[in-house]
Amino acid sequence: RTKNKGASTTLHVLVSLLMMMTMFSIYYITLSNYKENEIKLNQESLALLKLKSAFSLFEKSLGTTWLISMVQAVFLTADESVGCGLDDSRVEAGYWYQRRPDALRSAIDSTINDKPIIPSDTDADKYNEQGFNPQICYPQDIHVKKYIEDALNNRGFLNLKDLRPEDADGVAITLPRKKNGDVNANIIIDLEEDSIKSTFTQLITAAFGQGTIAKETKNEIVVETSLKQMAAAGRDVTAALLQLGNGVTGGPLDPLSYKPQGVTPNQGAYRSQFETLMKENIITLRSRLFLPSDAINIAVETDITANEDIGVIPYPGSGLVLHYTATVTYTEPEKYYYHNERENTFEKRPITLTYKAEDYLPALDCTQYGPPFYAVFSWNSGSDMACCAGLLFSCGTNINRLPAGQQVGAGDKIKTTEEGGNADQDRCTGVLIDKTFECTPGGFVLT
Repeated sequence: RTKNKGASTTLHVLVSLLMMMTMFSIYYITLSNYKENEIKLNQESLALLKLKSAFSLFEKSLGTTWLISMVQAVFLTADESVGCGLDDSRVEAGYWYQRRPDALRSAIDSTINDKPIIPSDTDADKYNEQGFNPQICYPQDIHVKKYIEDALNNRGFLNLKDLRPEDADGVAITLPRKKNGDVNANIIIDLEEDSIKSTFTQLITAAFGQGTIAKETKNEIVVETSLKQMAAAGRDVTAALLQLGNGVTGGPLDPLSYKPQGVTPNQGAYRSQFETLMKENIITLRSRLFLPSDAINIAVETDITANEDIGVIPYPGSGLVLHYTATVTYTEPEKYYYHNERENTFEKRPITLTYKAEDYLPALDCTQYGPPFYAVFSWNSGSDMACCAGLLFSCGTNINRLPAGQQVGAGDKIKTTEEGGNADQDRCTGVLIDKTFECTPGGFVLT
């Protein structure tokens, strides 16, 4: 019995050890599997976290990229005067109003193809119809938006590179592409009074390992600018200049006879007075309805000549023509940096809109003077020019472009053909009958 008892005890111990070893093995295997799964889960979590982090950073950087692109597109739109004269040859580049001197002026109430001389706010074309004189570029909000969109689409601002794995710690980020390789983004632009708001919507796909994130994202961009108000001010000035041009006839209420206080009427005084009229009473006044006065800069250049070959007045040599070119600039405070591609530099500068207007106005139209068909005026001094029988004559002074036969020297007179005058002088003496104009040191004297 003692022997059997000892064998039984040994067997019991062996069985217990075996059971313990089995349980330990099961525990070890379970623990190993748990650790392996936990490590694998942690790795997958880290990979997912890395993927999400890279996606989020790219989305934010894309928003910054769109802001830079929008700012550049706005700069270009303003610098190029919303494309006036660049996308159509009806006017020269930068002109919103341009009158041809070789044709009659179109009346304000005239129409071509049932369209008015100033494009309506429902017209898709920013130019008035071919054939109007003057030709007008009239960019409204829809045209400003379109020019910004065209700049984004056609100037390389959507030509972004995908983020390659070697550049993003193993994460690959791609954007849908157009046929030309640009990013396929949906862009919505809204012009506000003091800003341009835009929304860029695009699909971003990010991949890392076995994980993938594909999501349509939106980047809302705001550029602080009053470009909408600038364009509105330019349109209002354009309409005002059209009214001015149609109101100036050069008739009996002759602009050259305007006498500012203490100034003798002459071409210099008239040019100065007209520039003041343009700057202060028309352009500045109209622009200030939309913009502060310190944002407005105006340059007006004027020239008065005889109409030898300018068809503003019916007959050559029948009067004086005022030619003006107005350059109007609206400037904002500096807020953004402009990328100068030629110099490859970023320069902080204001968003600036510049446009031009040009017209030819009859400063003195001798054809409008009825009986007695003559009158004297001042060019550089008293009575040194005269209208006679619908023609312009000068006395001892040079008027640019006035035909030589209508320039009378000091001590001379307007003659008949029998006296050695030409046909134009003969026409004048015909209405004077038994009198004539003598050119004295004090100007024309009827004798």
